[in-house]
Amino acid sequence: KLFNSLLARKLLIVGLTGLVTLLAIIYALNLTPTYKATSSVTSPSDYSILYINKLPLTIENKNSVFSNFLSSLSSREFQTKIFLDGDYLTALNPEKEPIDDVIDYASDFLKSISIEQPPVTRQAADEIVIGNLLESPYTISLKGSNDEIISRYLNELIIAADNRTIKEIINLVKHKIDVRLDQISIERKLLVAKAKQQRLNEIIILTSAAQIANSLGIV
Repeated sequence: KLFNSLLARKLLIVGLTGLVTLLAIIYALNLTPTYKATSSVTSPSDYSILYINKLPLTIENKNSVFSNFLSSLSSREFQTKIFLDGDYLTALNPEKEPIDDVIDYASDFLKSISIEQPPVTRQAADEIVIGNLLESPYTISLKGSNDEIISRYLNELIIAADNRTIKEIINLVKHKIDVRLDQISIERKLLVAKAKQQRLNEIIILTSAAQIANSLGIV
């Protein structure tokens, strides 16, 4: 009886199934694809740190430099700056439709940025050889509907974060040099004042001695 009932309604069943399938196909074809751009970063090499430490008054290590780099990389303010400076607003809005809040628009584009730490257990497939050491990389990813734009943005963000890290180190060196120059200037003034006072004291002593000698008839 069940088989006969299904057979009697086969047109309805096939029609509904076909309609749902057709709607699913149309939806899938019209669905905007989502792409994911991924990049890997590792801490600077020992050679890079040695090169940085050639700068005067500089004592850096891999952890401090890489920590500053990751801090810039994960800063939403810095990410937004790269978005605006790179004119990604125009690239994502070629029709130039009016946008009420540019910052909110940028935040919507940047909300999928993810920075993942390397796993605690090192997997050989995820390890990168640096000199004679094996180091698991950090992974940064970004999702979006335009694969070219998100890839370009991710590359520019990493390069900009790297340049910012180096610039901050150089600015810190300049600040240390300025502070040291100020210290040297103050020390110099103190030494000059001390030397001047010593000369004045010696002149007073010699003047007094000359007066005593003169009173004794000694030239």
